[in-house]
Parts: sequence; structure tokens; C-alpha cells
Amino acid sequence: MFLNWKSPHKIYKCVSIRSTYCYDAPVWDRHIPIPGFSQEALSQAKILVVGAGGIGGEIGEGLVRKGVGFCQFVDGDHVEVSNLNRQFFYKKDLGKNKAVVLVRNLSKMGFLGSKLLGTADYFENSLNNNYIQQFDLAVCGVDNN
Repeated sequence: MFLNWKSPHKIYKCVSIRSTYCYDAPVWDRHIPIPGFSQEALSQAKILVVGAGGIGGEIGEGLVRKGVGFCQFVDGDHVEVSNLNRQFFYKKDLGKNKAVVLVRNLSKMGFLGSKLLGTADYFENSLNNNYIQQFDLAVCGVDNN
């Protein structure tokens, strides 16, 4: 596990369509002609997304649908009513931590076995022990200070 936070949360895993269904072509078949594309490299990538609201959620959906290997979302905010019409949250998520419920909701959107972890904390609190160096890529998906 990649985290060093006080309260660990459940790691969600997206279903793997390869082991569940039989198709002639893989889900990522349309990406094969793209120069430099490697599904194997993407499925091994470790990505940190700071912010689990509108921007981080959209980025997360793309990563999960593409089959990123591991994606951790970090956000200390909670779901509010104003989030429901534009983010991946539902009425049952109100008052809960955005990162924690986002990974649960995104886990139902992926097909290639991505592992997702939501951390209920602000990114600034994790800047110690070379934490960010554990990831291949860090994405800033915040929309305010």
C-alpha cells in the first residue's frame, strides 16, 4: 500500500472484463494504433490525484476507464448538495468525505481491474517522508485554495 495516513480506508478494485467476458478484441483495442501507447505500462502506473471534486472526479473517471493500475485520491472536503448536479456523488453521499466516496463510485465505472484508494485528508498533511515519490504521476485537480 502506498499511504502513510492516520486512517486507512478500503481499497476498491474495478471488475476485470478480461476474466468475466469473452470478446474478440480487448477493451483498449482502439488505443493500440496510438504511437507509444502501452496498456501494460498504464496498468502498472501509480497515480496520485489531489482533489476529488469536479476536476479530480472527471480525471479519475478517465483513468479508471483506461485501466490505470493504482490511483489514490486525496481530499479533505465533504460532499455538499451543490456537488450533486456536477460531480460523481449521490444523495446518500452527502456529508461524507469526497475522496472516500468517489473511489467507491468510480470503482463501478472501470473494466480493467484498477485499484482505487480514497484518503480523507488534505494533501498538505502528507508532504513528508518523500510520499509523492511513490507515484509515477501526480495530478492537481483542485478548484480552490
